[in-house]
Amino acid sequence: MKATRGSALLAVLLVTTLLLITGMALLSAKSSEYEEAARLRQAAQAKMLAESGLVDFETKVIYGFDFPPPLVADNPFFLYSEKLTQADGTPLGSYTVKLDRSVEKSPHRVWKVTSVGSLGPSDAPVATHTSYGEMDVSPNLREDRKEPNPNYLHWVNFEPLVAGAGGG
Repeated sequence: MKATRGSALLAVLLVTTLLLITGMALLSAKSSEYEEAARLRQAAQAKMLAESGLVDFETKVIYGFDFPPPLVADNPFFLYSEKLTQADGTPLGSYTVKLDRSVEKSPHRVWKVTSVGSLGPSDAPVATHTSYGEMDVSPNLREDRKEPNPNYLHWVNFEPLVAGAGGG
């Protein structure tokens, strides 16, 4: 009788141990899923920051006066950054926009614009994303210089380039 009770106790302990190990494995898997979801959310926010930089550039070109500023000493590049905060004033991230005017003259007549969105503090971002666009700066059609260009100051090429985690 004692042997039966002892073996039943051993069986209960074995089943309990197996259930404990299975539960811990499931918790570990859920933890990994939550971490991956957080990384995906951060990557999406960094992408939105990068695209905000392109929209900001487009808005300044269309509605701003004297933007972008004239070339300085034949340097085709112009760079600016903006920091963004949440409604309560806490820092959210930033974007840095780089304008390359090296092909703004004929025959291409486009501006190449790169925007890097950084989520978190600028010295240690938790996620970054780079987006690229080309803006048509030809006021007239290239084939017929007398006709107005319907794509003037519009994006003619846009592509997301690089997403990265912290510090990228």
